[in-house]
Amino acid sequence: ISIVLTTFCNLKCVWCHREEKHVKDAGYLSKNLHYASLMKLLPQLKGFDVLTWGGLGEPMLYKHFYEVTKEARKYFKIVKTTCNGTTLVEKNIIKLKNSGLNFLEVSIDGFDNEDNMRLRGAHEGKIIKNLESLSENTSIPLQINTVVSEENYDSLWDAVLKLKNVKNIIM
Repeated sequence: ISIVLTTFCNLKCVWCHREEKHVKDAGYLSKNLHYASLMKLLPQLKGFDVLTWGGLGEPMLYKHFYEVTKEARKYFKIVKTTCNGTTLVEKNIIKLKNSGLNFLEVSIDGFDNEDNMRLRGAHEGKIIKNLESLSENTSIPLQINTVVSEENYDSLWDAVLKLKNVKNIIM
């Protein structure tokens, strides 16, 4: 099951549907899931094996992300999220480890700063440093997600070299 914690995001990815008129007009953006409602819902979802925090926002920007993840682990074998890697700073890595999150997908769409900045609005080098720090301090399995297109194809050749110090990547 997938739950949208927030529709707030700190990036402007060219692939994202956030900027489409029908999404903006729907009034769906810039919202957070009500904490008390979520805490009431989680026990009712017992029986599902996997919970994914996802949606059109950056899940780790949700104010109660670590708390709800810890609570969700009581009911789900696997709790995972997809993030853009910008929030994986040192203080959050410890909270992430303690939350019980047991799978993390990180989206990077270019393996040079120019492509990733143009396609996502984030410095690829900072995200890779965050991933290295995460892998040094946790055993959370990582998956790297990339949209492959004409826009970034050439920069993807460097992915293996640039991610060589990230120990938790699964294939």
